[in-house]
Amino acid sequence: MDGPLVFLDFDGVLNAFPDGAVMRRGGVGRTDWLADGDPRKPLYDAGHAFALDRRADVRPDGIRYRLRWSSQLADGMIALATSGAVELCWLSTWQPYTGLLNHHLGWPEGAVRTINWYDPFSGYGRMDGKLREVSLAVREQRERTAGGGPARPIVWIDDDECHAAARDHIESLRPAAPVLMVRPDWHIGISRPQWARIRDFVAAPPADAAVILDDGTGGPAARSGADGGDGAGTHHGL
Repeated sequence: MDGPLVFLDFDGVLNAFPDGAVMRRGGVGRTDWLADGDPRKPLYDAGHAFALDRRADVRPDGIRYRLRWSSQLADGMIALATSGAVELCWLSTWQPYTGLLNHHLGWPEGAVRTINWYDPFSGYGRMDGKLREVSLAVREQRERTAGGGPARPIVWIDDDECHAAARDHIESLRPAAPVLMVRPDWHIGISRPQWARIRDFVAAPPADAAVILDDGTGGPAARSGADGGDGAGTHHGL
C-alpha cells in the first residue's frame, strides 16, 4: 500500500472531554447563552466542533472511563481506512484495549492496526514512545525511496504530543514525504477545520516533504521557527 499512514490517538482526539456547563446546556451548537468573548463560544460552535452524539462507560482496567465521541467523525475516519485511502493505526495509551474501542466505535475487526509502542505492565516507553514510532516511520519512508520505491505521506493526530518540538525533531530527520501533525483541542477532539485539512492532505498530499503542524489556532505552523506550543495539556482519559 502506498497511501498515507495515519497514526491516531484516542483521548482528546476522538474521545472528547467537553466542558460540563456546555454539555448541560445542550452541547455543541447551543452556545447562545455564552457571553461574547467567552472562548467556549467559538470552540463549541456547530461550524467548528462535531456534535458528541455517542457515549459509553467502559472499565478496561477496573476503573470507569466515560467515552464521548462524534459518530460523524468516527464514521468518516474509518471510511478512509476501509476504502483503502489510508492505513489507519492506533497510537494511543489505549494500546491494550483497542479492540474495545473498535467495538464501541463500530469499526470492523482488522480495519485498524494497533502500534505496540509501550509496555502496558511496566509503563516503559510511555514517555517518548509515540514520537519514537513516528520517527521510525519517517526513517522507513526514506529507506523506501533509497530502494527506488515511493515514500508514503504520514498523518499524526495527537492532542498532547503534536507540538513544535516534535515537529522540529521530525523535520530534522529530513522526511522523504510530507508529514501532517494535527493537535486537536481535547475538549472537542478533532475540529471540523482540522478534519477538512486531514481529508485534503490524504486526497492530495503536498508535492514537497514539508512537516506541517496544525495546532488548531487558525492556521498551520509549518517547519521550524513557528510557535506551535509545548505539548502541555490535561484531561482524564486512560
